[in-house]
Amino acid sequence: MAIVTINGQRGSGAPEIGMEVAARLGYTYLDRQVLGEAAKRLGTTEEVLEAKENPAISGPRVLSALTRIINRMGASGALGDPFSPFGLSQDYRELMAGRAAGSLHIDDDQFLEATVEVIRDLADSGEVVIVGRAGNVILRNHPDALHVGLVSENESRAEVVALREGITTEEATLLMEGAEQARLEYFRRYFNVEADDPMGFHLMLNTHLLPRKRIVDIIAGSL
Repeated sequence: MAIVTINGQRGSGAPEIGMEVAARLGYTYLDRQVLGEAAKRLGTTEEVLEAKENPAISGPRVLSALTRIINRMGASGALGDPFSPFGLSQDYRELMAGRAAGSLHIDDDQFLEATVEVIRDLADSGEVVIVGRAGNVILRNHPDALHVGLVSENESRAEVVALREGITTEEATLLMEGAEQARLEYFRRYFNVEADDPMGFHLMLNTHLLPRKRIVDIIAGSL
């Protein structure tokens, strides 16, 4: 039995790499399933928990970019694509959920406890690839876990997001700015650690310097 956790900077390719690793190994790929199960246990919605996960998507430049992008994608019929690895429309829903979550309030302790429980339960089921949500921190003492961190150059990440979402690199950069704020704050707020601290990973890989197939080879070959 083995577990792989993958966490990385927005645009570094964690979802795509995670899916390829899972396919290569025959493991179950887990990402939003964590959120869905936690919401079920808390008796709330995924949107409310998304707002808890992303407290730092803010600032006029970011909001303006999100609004422009979502309006354009909505007009083209692309809004809400469930297969988008970066989740552009997801980020927008998270932003809006934060505005309307008052009647479904979940405090930080409840949110953290449910997230930790779900990830530990999923890990105990065996042979899974868990992307995001500080899985490396939650499972840091798990004897069968391999923790992978992904980083990349800013320009490279912006190009990945722009191509993936069909937006300009300038818009992608602004979108990443908000998403990165949220990711870093998530690790600090709930776990009091720095998201990209190499001491929290068995492997730290730069997706700008290595092709995706090579990264998948390295991760699969490390189990």
